[in-house]
Amino acid sequence: MADVSPFLDVDQFEAMFRPLVGGERLLADTLLSAAAILIRREIAAAGREALAADDPMAILVSWEVTKAVLPPVPELDGRTSYSITSDDRTEQGTLAAAAGLLDFDERHWRLLGLSDTADPQFGGMDGNFGQLGCAPSFPVVIGDRW
Repeated sequence: MADVSPFLDVDQFEAMFRPLVGGERLLADTLLSAAAILIRREIAAAGREALAADDPMAILVSWEVTKAVLPPVPELDGRTSYSITSDDRTEQGTLAAAAGLLDFDERHWRLLGLSDTADPQFGGMDGNFGQLGCAPSFPVVIGDRW
């Protein structure tokens, strides 16, 4: 079975974010575990060595994607946007929608050392095309006209 232990636990997450209320602890615990599974899956798919349980980038990415799901203050739970005005200052924001849970972006994958673009590939189906950028030492016939 795959490792499902999160890179940081709910208590660590709460210390880095804000006090969690009601069902937020359970949701945060589930989201942190899901983030760890997704991170480990992408690392394995890239053929990279498994991350350590205390990998700082994995901890940071897990924290960021989980934090984005929870409202900045509990009073905003269930709302999609907010606007707070005091004196001559206004703060506005759009909160993550439930359908967008754990939204990893390109920056998160780069922090983990993964790229969203393919590595350059070379070689043909039978491997006779040689190194990329080098001419083969034998004639290459494309197609079968004779």
